[in-house]
Amino acid sequence: MDEAPTEKGSASVASGSSEFRPSLVSWNLTKRCNLRCPHCYLSAGKKAEAELTTEECLGLIDEMKALGTEMVILTGGEPLLRKDIFDIATRSAEHGFWVVMGTNGVLVDDRVAQRMVDCGVKGVGISIDSVDPAKHNSFRGGPNSWEHSVRALEVCRRHGLEVLVQSTVMAENYDEVPRLIDFAREIGA
Repeated sequence: MDEAPTEKGSASVASGSSEFRPSLVSWNLTKRCNLRCPHCYLSAGKKAEAELTTEECLGLIDEMKALGTEMVILTGGEPLLRKDIFDIATRSAEHGFWVVMGTNGVLVDDRVAQRMVDCGVKGVGISIDSVDPAKHNSFRGGPNSWEHSVRALEVCRRHGLEVLVQSTVMAENYDEVPRLIDFAREIGA
């Protein structure tokens, strides 16, 4: 590889001489988030810090295509807080990527789910950390986040999107994993 991985302000991932071929890219597009999960590995919050511009994102998508990427997971933070998220998803789908959106589900309604479908998103991963709503809400740092997440799963399924339940397993909920799996099956994830 002739160039170092990209940093803010640069839209180059690697020169064409790289042997590295990332078939799957999980892309944290933003650190902004509408929840306050105590376990967040990004320390996500309200402010946008050093986000790539729309043009930089679209350029990186073009480079990922040239490198042979097949699947892109658009996540964050909360990716739906980016005003350009559907432009990013559309460009990814236009390049033939299998596009998945990773979200906490709070902002997903029928309009958002339909926009995902229209721009080529194939699947949505929605965070659910407990089958107990109060426990999940505590883990996610937001009131009613469990209800929003479950509703988002139902809305996305209704719009024909593949859905999956994504859980952060930790000491406080590891004993719930079998129930989370059963819940995911019951809801069609």
